Amino acid sequence: MSAHPWTDEYTLLCEKCGYVIEGLDQSGNCPECGKPIVESLPERRVGTPWQQEPGVGSLVRTWWMTLRHPLRTLDVMRVGHESEGLLLFNIVTATAYFSLGSVITLVALSTQTQFLQPIAFFLFATVITLPVLFMLTVIEMQGLRVIARQRNFRIDHTLARGICSHACLGWIICSILGSTSLMFVSAAKTTINPRLDLTWWLLAMLTFVPGFLFFETFAWLGLRRCKFANRVRPHPSSQPDPSHRSW
Repeated sequence: MSAHPWTDEYTLLCEKCGYVIEGLDQSGNCPECGKPIVESLPERRVGTPWQQEPGVGSLVRTWWMTLRHPLRTLDVMRVGHESEGLLLFNIVTATAYFSLGSVITLVALSTQTQFLQPIAFFLFATVITLPVLFMLTVIEMQGLRVIARQRNFRIDHTLARGICSHACLGWIICSILGSTSLMFVSAAKTTINPRLDLTWWLLAMLTFVPGFLFFETFAWLGLRRCKFANRVRPHPSSQPDPSHRSW
């Protein structure tokens, strides 16, 4: 016998308690917890701006929405493959900004800089940062799925990716705050008091923490908020190719 009450990923559940509400009067409430059934319908998940229409403008609006209203973002986020591009753009943006900040920091610290050194260092920082951010994101996705299985939540690979795709705004916050702080400290360096220099460098490193905390907090909120998220059942003719595999 299955440990969970749903028959497939499209079974309509109460998004608060996980009770099967499929077939019940949509104007009523969940018999288990009293949550209005209409608030659990997948149609209310209209998608974040990026999911509705990918583009530069919608990307910025999604960042702003995720930062200001994380819970509302999770409530309207669609469960599907629309978040793949968002994850990529967020990580690439964070990597590019951090690499650029690293180059500026290097130039500020160097007494003599050859023409090719900044380009080489930018590529080096990118090669290091990009896979690290991807790895941390994938680990978080797998962690959400493990916890979901342990607690009988309905969070599969697609939903975990959607949550982490929006949470990757935290990596951009990391790169902006951290890189800007490092650039500021390197530009204001002094040889008068080496201890003061060390203190400023340590403080600059601490500015990476808020972005990391945002990433982890948003992922945790996603685990709690989307544990029984519903998705629209596709028409049989629009079923994806079962041979298609997406990371």
